[in-house]
Parts: sequence; C-alpha cells; structure tokens
Amino acid sequence: MYCWGMVYMVQMNGMKNLKTETLFVAITSIFLIIFILDITFGNPQAKAMDSDVTEIVELGIDNNEKILEVENMNSDVSVEIKDEDVTEALAEKEIPIEKESSLIYVSELVNNFGHSVINKESMGDSSDAVTIDKDNFDNYRKFIYLSPNRELIAVTVSSEEKTETYIADLEGNMITDVKPGYAISWLPDSTGVLLFLSGFEENARGRQIYYLNVNGKYYDSKLPIGVANADVSSKDKSIVYTLTKTGTDDSTIYIRDTKGKDKLLLEGDKNIFAWVRFSPNGDKIAFLKSDFAINEEKSEIWVINSDGSGAERISGVNWNYPPVWSSDGAKIIFTKGANLWKYDVNQKALISLTNFGDGFVEQTNYSRDGNEIVFSREINGSRQIWSIDEMGEAEQLTHDEQLKSYPLLVD
Repeated sequence: MYCWGMVYMVQMNGMKNLKTETLFVAITSIFLIIFILDITFGNPQAKAMDSDVTEIVELGIDNNEKILEVENMNSDVSVEIKDEDVTEALAEKEIPIEKESSLIYVSELVNNFGHSVINKESMGDSSDAVTIDKDNFDNYRKFIYLSPNRELIAVTVSSEEKTETYIADLEGNMITDVKPGYAISWLPDSTGVLLFLSGFEENARGRQIYYLNVNGKYYDSKLPIGVANADVSSKDKSIVYTLTKTGTDDSTIYIRDTKGKDKLLLEGDKNIFAWVRFSPNGDKIAFLKSDFAINEEKSEIWVINSDGSGAERISGVNWNYPPVWSSDGAKIIFTKGANLWKYDVNQKALISLTNFGDGFVEQTNYSRDGNEIVFSREINGSRQIWSIDEMGEAEQLTHDEQLKSYPLLVD
C-alpha cells in the first residue's frame, strides 16, 4: 500500500513538463521493483507455491502441526511454514517412506534338537534379534508359514507325543488356541489355515484335513478319509487334494468344486503326491512326486493345469517343503541339492539362482515385491539363513551357532 500511495501523490501534483513526466516514470519503476522483490522474498506462502519449489522436508511437530522446510532451487533462502500452506505442493510431490524389512525364522541349539524358538530381527542386523514366541512349548520343534497377506504366521509345534498348530501375529502373539494337526497351507484370503491330521491323534478316524480360522473356529473339511494334502484356489475356492489308498501312501490328485463334486486330476502309479499348490490365479497346480521311499533320485516337482491337462515334470527337488509361486504366477522357486532354482512357467525355462558347490538348501520364500528370496542353507553342520537379490547376489544373514530354518521376510 505504501508503494502505490507514493505513485498516487505524484500523479495528483500534475505533470507540467517533460522533466516531471520523466521523474514520474523513474519513481514508478523503482517502487514497482520493490513491490516485486517484496512478494518474491518476503512472503513464505508465495515462496511455497512458487513453481521452483522442489523439495519439502518434514522437520517435526509443533502444536500438533507438521513443520515443513521448503527449499528453492534458485535461492539459498530456506523458510519454515505450516503444513496447510503447502497442501498443493505436497499433493504434487509425495515423500516416500521406506519400510524396514524384518526377518523371522526358527532357531534351535545344536545340542537341543527338540527345542525351537521363533526369532525376529531387522533384515541384515542380527544384533537386535529377539525371541517372539511367548508361549510355553518347551521341548517342541516349530515350523512356521506366512499368510498370503503377510500379516500372520501359522506355527506348528511338534513333540514326540503330538503335533498341534496355532495362528499368531508377526510379533509372536497367539490369536488362536493350539489345535491338533500340522499346517499345510493358508486359505487365499488369509482367514485360516488347513491342518493335516495323520490319524494318530486322539479320536482321529484316519488321515484328515481340518480348518483353523483366525477367529479360533476349528472344524472338519469334509474331504475324504485318507486325504494327505490340500490347497484352496483363490480363483473359485475349489480345493485340490491328494488322496491316499487305505494303509498306503499310494496317491491320487483330485479337485473338488464349491458344490462338493470331485474330479480326478492325476492318478498315481505307486507314487506319493505331496504339497499341492495352486498358482495365484488358480490356473495351474504345482506339486511334489516321489516313490514310497522318497528316494532323492525319485523326488520331483511337477506342474499341471487345474483342468487336469498338461502335466509336466520340471525337475528333481529337495523333498518336504512346498513349491513357492511368485505373486504373478509366472515363476516357481524350489530347491534341489545344494542350490536354489527358478522355473519360468511361460518360457518353460529352468534357471539355477545359486551356484553353491556343496551343502543343502531348502525352505524358500519371496519378499513382498518379489525382488528378494530368503532360504536356509546347511553346510558342515551349520544351518543359517541366506538371501539372494534380483541381481543374483547371495548373502548370509545369520552367523551364530544356532541352527536356523523356515525364514520369512516381512515388512
């Protein structure tokens, strides 16, 4: 207002000659320059909305309001302003928040094979490892499986007398009671797990599959007696399962639709079929196949279409852990001998991800984004957790004397 008042006074005094007119133009120009400079450098709001604003950094909290620092590429000046003044700038430039990944795994002492604990630590930093299974399952072995939404774990605890399972959160807190059975797969919506009962449990009628839901409900799947393994499709909720003949491990693969109708997918010929796993879209099923003795040279991984067509052998495999699908269903990871392998389903290409000369690897799991894989590796009596990234770089993550297994990478 002061600037424009001076200009108005000059105009009212008249411009009687050329010198007066020249003086008027000069004064007007000076005050106009001052006004522009005042707007540009004296008003934080104008600065925040300037098109040259390129970085907004959160400094802290003041009176329950975020204080932000705004930096201008064309100036060394930096000011603090309230967050409501830069709403539009925040909308245009999101500040990424990097999540810290954690590693969860089972650990047991070399001289106490029957007692396991579940540990959790920051990815790549064993110094902050803590035991998270706050239960009283002493002298139990433990096996853990991550839910599809990556928010829960199914914990199977096994002793010489019995095998039971409960569901816990990622901090080890039990959200269900323990129930008879071994966890074999999660429901695709993460609302429960399928448990295998071997037939030796109290009141068992033979091999059965039960459901344990996150709300604690425990009930019979109604699959036939003799069922040994099962998985549920995310596509149509159909159930693929392996059925063994009474008193033997001779297996056949069936699929049951939501109306309870069973269809034969693959009949065994004195074979064991195990660890059936639907692909994420439900179109394919991966499974393990072996002879009754589960000889190493007879243990294989196969893929079949969910309609029963296109059964194909992929490779030999290390037994007793399910094949793991990538989130897009394009790849399967598994272990064979000393190394980690990947199968490209579309290209039908088999790729060795590691090149270890000795040892034994198993229990693979993807990170959420699929760019990293964790697994256990045993060599010279020591079993530790390793990872491999998308560039093919393998790294040992744990190093102490305890035996590690069943790694899960969570965030």
